[in-house]
Amino acid sequence: MNPSGDAKDGFGNVPFARDEFTAECIDCHVNLDLAQIRGYGLAPKVERLLQLLALYRVRRLLDGDMRLRTACDLEPIERGAVTATRPNGFVLPSIDELRMELRASVEECRDLMTATTFAFEDELKSAKGEAKRKGRKGGSEADVDDSDEGDADGE
Repeated sequence: MNPSGDAKDGFGNVPFARDEFTAECIDCHVNLDLAQIRGYGLAPKVERLLQLLALYRVRRLLDGDMRLRTACDLEPIERGAVTATRPNGFVLPSIDELRMELRASVEECRDLMTATTFAFEDELKSAKGEAKRKGRKGGSEADVDDSDEGDADGE
C-alpha cells in the first residue's frame, strides 16, 4: 500500500480489526528460594541484603507500570493484599519501607562490596581453530582434534 495519496482512492493507512482476549483472573506467583540464598555461604547481613533486593523487585513490579505487552495493562485489585503461603501471614512491606531497609542494608554491606579490575593482555587463541588449521596445512590426522574438550589453556 502506498500511504501517500487520497484515502478515497484506496491510499493511506488502512485501520484493521483485531481480536482481543481477556482473562477473568491472572495470578502472580513469586517464589523466593531462601535455601538457595543461604546455600551461597554468605554472611547473614549479605543474605538479608539479597532478600531485601528480591522483595523490593516484587514490590516494584506490583506498584509500577505493569504494561507488559501492547494493550495489556495489569492492575492489582489490592496492592497491599499480597498473600504468602510460607511464611504464613507474611505481609509484603510497602515500597517506602523496603527502600529504607534496603539503603540501610547496602550501607551495612558497603565494606564487602569491592570491584576488582583485571586486564588480560595475552593473545587470545582458539584451540579448536588451531587444530583445524594444522589439519589443513599438511599436519597429521593426529594433530586434528574435533572434540570440544580441552583444558583452559586450549591444549
